[in-house]
Order: sequence, then structure tokens, then C-alpha cells
Amino acid sequence: MLGKKKKAARGSDDRVLLQNSVKTLVANIRFASVDNPVSVIAVTSSIPSEGKSTISLALAQALAASGKSVLLGYCDLCRRDVDGHRLPRFAAP
Repeated sequence: MLGKKKKAARGSDDRVLLQNSVKTLVANIRFASVDNPVSVIAVTSSIPSEGKSTISLALAQALAASGKSVLLGYCDLCRRDVDGHRLPRFAAP
């Protein structure tokens, strides 16, 4: 039928939306830093579960795919785990 679209799975819609949003974010960062290239980007918030890890990882992947060198550091001062994996507590030196 003319004018009818196939419905895609919800997960793929979300993925495409995230990819497009991150591409826009990368373009804005490059545009805003033409004279002084950005060397550090920090993604922070005082509220949990806002998508900081998701955005950080997607941004790191997009920058790496464009040929930039990327180091992604993860630090959560409230929880000692990364993606549900409990990290050991280290004694101070």
C-alpha cells in the first residue's frame, strides 16, 4: 500500500534515535571547538539513571569510528560496580 510504513522493532527505533542524537552531539562538539579542539569530555550528573554511561559509551564509539583516539574512564562514586559487576574494594596505599 502506498503511504504505509513497515513497523520496525522498538529496540531498533531506539538504537537509530540514539545513533542520530550522538552524531548530532559529535557535530556540535566539533563545530563549537574549531579553533581549540576538545581533548576532554566529562559526562556528569547528580541524579542516578539518567543515561550517562549510555551516552558516554555511544559518544566514545562515535568518536573512535571517526578516527579519533579515545580513552573512556568510568567512575561512580556512589556504587562500586560497572554494568552490574561488583568491583573489589582496594585499600588506600
